[in-house]
Amino acid sequence: MNRVFVTGDTHGSQNYDLRKLNSKKFPEGNELTKDDYVIIAGDFGFIWDVNYSRDEELYWLDWLNKKPWTTLFVDGNHENFDRLDNLTITDKFGGNVGVVTDNIYHLKRGEYYNINGLDILTFGGGTSIDKIHRREFISWWSQEDPDFSEYDNCNSNLEDHDWKADVIITHDCSTRIYDLLDIEKYSESSFLQKFLDVLEDKVNFKHWFFGHYHQDYKVDGKHTLLYNSVKEITKEK
Repeated sequence: MNRVFVTGDTHGSQNYDLRKLNSKKFPEGNELTKDDYVIIAGDFGFIWDVNYSRDEELYWLDWLNKKPWTTLFVDGNHENFDRLDNLTITDKFGGNVGVVTDNIYHLKRGEYYNINGLDILTFGGGTSIDKIHRREFISWWSQEDPDFSEYDNCNSNLEDHDWKADVIITHDCSTRIYDLLDIEKYSESSFLQKFLDVLEDKVNFKHWFFGHYHQDYKVDGKHTLLYNSVKEITKEK
């Protein structure tokens, strides 16, 4: 049976954050095929440089592309959204995806996918608290915050599926889960977090995975924050 895994932020060519996907840290990866999937919960970062062709970026994209599995990712807050928005869109897993390569795909906001028998809702994005130190269109893009069409798309897809999903994968988390994290609270809740609160109440889901906060932490029986861990998703979780 084909398998699905999920992990936290990779931040492109930052080697420390990629170690979790090497054969020593993720030995299961050696057994996988292109019909198995590893999903990154935001801050993918491999498509970053504005000149499209920086050698380091090309090297690490090729490194990831050659892995035995197929890589999927939701976007985080630290992404080059101009480039993500220009990816070719195709239908895959029953929803729209952005095509990076034939082994790497962007799972878009508010889309509903069936991946190896798992019904998965995805919603990327997040607010950068460090944007004051970044340069717009160079290291920060306003598209990090979702727009209302993406929220509407999410609601519409959930209505079509009776507000049920096996798994939700996001970059950020809801306000109520944020308040439970063992981290220094450094921001007021965003509109996105409040929208995710609504999903907490309305969606019948089994498990919710998210990244963003650079920790591995099982919040409760239904919510897991991921960074360096790579977790397999099964029909039961």
